[in-house]
Amino acid sequence: MKQLTCEMCGSTDLLKQDGVFVCQTCGCKYSVEEAKKMMVEGTVEVSGTVRIDDSDELKKLYQAARNARATSDDASAIRHYESISAKDPNSWEASFYLVMLKTNSIKNGEIASTALGVVNCLPKVFELIHSTESSEEGKKSAVDEVIKECYTTAFYLTSASNSFYKTLTQGNGAMMLTGISGMIASASSSSKALSEDQQRCLYITEIMSACGDQIEKVFGLDDVDYLRCAIWSWKKVIEFDESFKAVHSLTSQNIFKPEYLQSLEAKISKYEQRLRSKEQAAREAIIAQKDAYWAEHKEEREQLEAEQQKLYMEKDAVEQQLRAFTEKGDNLQKQIEESEAAISALKSKQAGILFSASAKKALQAQIDEAERTKAKCKEALQREQEAHSEQIEQYYKRKDEITQRLAEIQAELDKER
Repeated sequence: MKQLTCEMCGSTDLLKQDGVFVCQTCGCKYSVEEAKKMMVEGTVEVSGTVRIDDSDELKKLYQAARNARATSDDASAIRHYESISAKDPNSWEASFYLVMLKTNSIKNGEIASTALGVVNCLPKVFELIHSTESSEEGKKSAVDEVIKECYTTAFYLTSASNSFYKTLTQGNGAMMLTGISGMIASASSSSKALSEDQQRCLYITEIMSACGDQIEKVFGLDDVDYLRCAIWSWKKVIEFDESFKAVHSLTSQNIFKPEYLQSLEAKISKYEQRLRSKEQAAREAIIAQKDAYWAEHKEEREQLEAEQQKLYMEKDAVEQQLRAFTEKGDNLQKQIEESEAAISALKSKQAGILFSASAKKALQAQIDEAERTKAKCKEALQREQEAHSEQIEQYYKRKDEITQRLAEIQAELDKER
């Protein structure tokens, strides 16, 4: 028998958990039957037509790749996605992440080319999502994942580019000490660094621009979910452009030409208007469907509304009873606090009298009276709480029941039909 070894990562650290064997390194799971097959040595003779079904292996590869991504083990994730790509060349996930994961370990001089690589992979990725994801929900989920990952990467690359710019220019102020020629050289160097950062940021921001453009091209913008994704992506382009100006303390220098930004803002405005219209139409359709349903189920609605009205009245009565109990307890508590304040004031006054025994005695009498009042109020409050605590608890319980039922009725009345 061979030692049980994970097919995904080669680890021998597998433990049985909940009836399956789990690799402690990459997280892949194997059934008992799979584990037995993996431990058989030698050659197994077969006859007839053999059909290779690697769907289970692909599932495990995807699981291993995603687990590696979740733990920032980029090298392992890349290796698993390469295996997926070899078995399924039409995997949008492998095509996408084989590019994206490599952006995490680049050098300063590779920022622009890396961003361009991301831009160039997007047409294929969106086409594969459109052609391979069987459900509309799967397509939308994949599109949302891609644009969010692209934004994260673009943000990271922009920060790296800005840091590289600062590294190139942080020592230029010292050149001013060398005279006019040094100042000219310093200004020239800074200008070049700014231009290069602008070019890098242009490629980086193109990532989000390409996301919006590809969603528009591949999926169209009739569906509100795709429409929202495209608008969100294009808005990030504007945000990155504004951020570039803020980082460099510029008032007019943009990443993109003003004409492009104006056209993009016009496009966003146009599609936002379309989105608002579609959302309004969707709301009106929901209301119309709901009205049509209740027109056919008039008796059901009347019963719900009658129960609702009855519960509102009961809730008012319960709250009134609770207020009555609460007000009585609050009044007693207020008297206790007033007595304590009076005692404190009288004791302070008493402490200030040095020679008059009669004055001290008179104040002590007032203190004793305040203490008796306080004690009586405390006893009354305790009796009140003991006498009505169970009843108050029942009122609160009933109030919660009524509130829950009212919410259920309202949800039923408002439910989409």
